[in-house]
Amino acid sequence: MNFRLANFVVTVVAIGATFCSPVEAACDAPQQIRLSVGGTQIDDWSGTSDRVRTVALPNGFKLGVKIEETSRETYMNLMQRTRAVTQPELVRISLYDMTGDSPRLMTHTWGGANSRQGYGPKGGADRVDEVGNPGILFMLSKPGCADSGELVQLTADMIVQKPTAAMLNQVDERLQPSPENLRGKAAALADAKAGNYRVVYPDNVLSNDEMGVVKREVEKVGLQLTLESQLGGNGAYFKGYATAMMEAITEKLGRQKMRDMELGIKKGMAEHKTAAK
Repeated sequence: MNFRLANFVVTVVAIGATFCSPVEAACDAPQQIRLSVGGTQIDDWSGTSDRVRTVALPNGFKLGVKIEETSRETYMNLMQRTRAVTQPELVRISLYDMTGDSPRLMTHTWGGANSRQGYGPKGGADRVDEVGNPGILFMLSKPGCADSGELVQLTADMIVQKPTAAMLNQVDERLQPSPENLRGKAAALADAKAGNYRVVYPDNVLSNDEMGVVKREVEKVGLQLTLESQLGGNGAYFKGYATAMMEAITEKLGRQKMRDMELGIKKGMAEHKTAAK
């Protein structure tokens, strides 16, 4: 199991795709987007845009969607960080809560231009509780550029021809927590101030034996292991609590001890798998 402590407790940039067959070729076909819930398509459109599109979900939630072309700067940063000679063609996906007076940014991630990207209470590209179960799924494609599920790979020469963020009217937007996120954050900060440092984890994700491995490694460094159901509150509360608590734990232990704990968990998981065979 490729386990990461922060997997379910922080908003992450999910760069990648469900499928990963590479195709090296430039293609100017328009981006196609289909949005479905539980296998039922509820919207579809063509082309990337810096405008927010509003979609009414079956659970009554008003979802804002903005799917944009990825900027030249983002690709260049990825090239530097990964030291790869090519990068998959990506789109920037931003999701908003449109139920208030103004859009509230809930998450933004990146995903392959030919890929599937899911969001919901159980995670996916990112955890978004507001969309409800079973979550939402974007089917992204560029017909004619590659077969379904294949990723178009961009070379450095292609990337320098891509538009900049300014050309795309892109700005850095801050994630805006909901009231329940803020309530969870406040509770986590109060617990940390009292010396109650707890690694929180969703229910029913790991087996009892796997949870035992996590518990052992967490307690080695003086922390507690807590399940989401033990916190109380809804998913948004959990996310706010877990994110703030992980930041507090990192500040307490330092990044090296955090990495050592994560390696200990990975090693324990591998040993458990071997013993179970």
